[in-house]
Amino acid sequence: MSIKIKKPRKGKDPEYKRFNKIFASVIKEARKQRGITQTEMAKRMEMTSGGWSKIENGFNAPKAAKIQRIADALNMDPDLLFRAARLNATLLHVGTA
Repeated sequence: MSIKIKKPRKGKDPEYKRFNKIFASVIKEARKQRGITQTEMAKRMEMTSGGWSKIENGFNAPKAAKIQRIADALNMDPDLLFRAARLNATLLHVGTA
């Protein structure tokens, strides 16, 4: 008898979705602080404005290589993006406890 363990599906996991929304908001805020429009950011990322909007609004989660490109376009260390997102996630969690 073998036991099958289901792996959580990224798109279905509520914690994954929540963190992705927070990460997206960090990217959006960093872009705005630098005075970069969504259209300009899409050009820097070599993608459509609609594609960029989906990332920035948390509907599409960028993979590692794209996260590096986002950080480069924002002139930031990608680790700083993740640390800001983790901090925001922690603060939001504390605020609901």
